Amino acid sequence: MTNARSNKEHLWNQSGIVIISSNVTIKDNIISENRWGILSYTTAYNLTICNNMFFQDGIFPASYIHCYGGHIECTDSIPMESIQINITNNTVNGKPLYFYKNAHDLVIEENAGQVILVNCTNITVKNLYLSNIDFSIMLYFCSNCTIENNTIANTEGELILFSQKIISSRTIQ
Repeated sequence: MTNARSNKEHLWNQSGIVIISSNVTIKDNIISENRWGILSYTTAYNLTICNNMFFQDGIFPASYIHCYGGHIECTDSIPMESIQINITNNTVNGKPLYFYKNAHDLVIEENAGQVILVNCTNITVKNLYLSNIDFSIMLYFCSNCTIENNTIANTEGELILFSQKIISSRTIQ
């Protein structure tokens, strides 16, 4: 999907774009005012999401939430292989979307619209003001990470932590 616009689509009452298949590229789009801008399910592999602008939206990769027959169910685990995703050069509310996979020893304290970490070690996320996005900080299979002195406002969901080891969270307002 390239050069498209998704505004208040609310597919399955939640998302502007829902990905349930593999080998998908979403590029150069404007996605706004959905609960989740792009939602990919754990069954979707080899995804590329690049050069998109999100407004009051973001990305929810490898969602554990499934909708069957009008009701929502959650899985109890997310396979690591379901996060075969490449997210680059996207913005959320005019701020960079930071996506790191297999990263180590970083400090994220710059202006961010959303932070997604996958299989990372020793990452610190601090001093951020994140607003108007559900699930603004997401960690999948990370260890020894610290989330401190962040303000998260105007949202229905703040943090998502999947299969974490030793996560320190301080001062989230």
